[in-house]
Amino acid sequence: MATAMLIRGHIATLGDEQIFTTREFFLFGSRGSIDTTLCRMVKAGEIFRLAYGVFVKGSRWPDGISMFDVVKAKAAAFERSVHIHGKDALTQIQKIQKALPAPCSQMQWELKEMREAEHSIEPATQCHQTVTKVFYTSGCSSTFHIRGLTVRLVSTSKKRCAIPDSTVGFFIKAIWYLGISDHRQVRAHARYLLNTRELEERIAFRTIVKLAPQWLREMFFW
Repeated sequence: MATAMLIRGHIATLGDEQIFTTREFFLFGSRGSIDTTLCRMVKAGEIFRLAYGVFVKGSRWPDGISMFDVVKAKAAAFERSVHIHGKDALTQIQKIQKALPAPCSQMQWELKEMREAEHSIEPATQCHQTVTKVFYTSGCSSTFHIRGLTVRLVSTSKKRCAIPDSTVGFFIKAIWYLGISDHRQVRAHARYLLNTRELEERIAFRTIVKLAPQWLREMFFW
């Protein structure tokens, strides 16, 4: 009873769209009592389960909370950080390219090679119907589910985690994801896209690229 009162009292102090996790209540009682109280509150519509061990006040998924917010909250509960994966960074580069006029047919060919390289690295598996979303993490690799979506956290190096989830960071993550074997096909394309960015972004890129492997750094120091 005391555990339930403490949990309800803590939740009452939270904002309407403030995410909280089961681990926040570990000092309030046993794990069984905590799980029982939260389960009853979910059934009563007092709180909503966003993912296993992750909740928010209310009876539905709030409009202001994204899937990435839930992933970050779940990772933070275990003192881990999450970051955009190289495959998603590559998608962002392709979106930027579509918004720009192609300088020549050669550049279009390089973009095609870039996409083919992506598929050769991580082919799509048609045997599973569940969509998988992958993120880099500073901790151990793990897998969980959010709204029918499988989320996979892939452990990576501190240097890769230090690359920001920004436009200039996407360039580095995407090419790092493709790997050294494909860097020749994307080198001119990546340079062209980088040169379309603002001066501040290009300066930031020169600083951030030092976190990448030597083969990738050499692509841009010319």
